[in-house]
Amino acid sequence: MQNNNLANELMNLFTSIKTQEFHKMIKVDSYTHNEKLVLFILYDLYKESGENKIMLSALRDKIRLAPSTVTPLIATLEKDGLIERVIVEEDRRNIYLKLSKKGIKYTNEAHTNLYNTINEYIIYMGENDTKEFIRLLLKTQTYFKERIEKNI
Repeated sequence: MQNNNLANELMNLFTSIKTQEFHKMIKVDSYTHNEKLVLFILYDLYKESGENKIMLSALRDKIRLAPSTVTPLIATLEKDGLIERVIVEEDRRNIYLKLSKKGIKYTNEAHTNLYNTINEYIIYMGENDTKEFIRLLLKTQTYFKERIEKNI
C-alpha cells in the first residue's frame, strides 16, 4: 500500500511540475511558448551549425506542430522583425527562415534570463542537491526511455 501513496505523490509532483509553465521564467516580451520555441530552435541551429537559415519544413519537423499552427507563429515573428524569409535562387520552391539581428538579440537576452534563473535555482538547491537531482532525473529519463523501447 505504501507504493500507492508514493505513486500518488509522484503523479501529483509530475503534474505540478508540468503545469508550472517554466517557459514563463524567460521574461522577455509577451511572446507565446510556441513563438519562443520557434526562435530558440532557429537560434540553436544557428549556434550549432553556423547556418544562418533553415528550411521551413525542417523547422516544422523539429517543432512537431501542424503547418496550420506554425504558419501564424512565423507570420507574427516575421511581422515583429524577429525572423526573415530567405529566398534562395537555386531553390525557389522552398521557404527558408533566419533570425534577424533583432531576433538574435531577443534570443540572447532570453537565454541570459533563463540561465540567470537556473543559476538562482542552483544557489537555492545547493550544488550537491542539484547534482543529485540531475542524477535522479537522468535515471528517471532512462527508465521511461527503456519502457518506450520495450513497448511496455
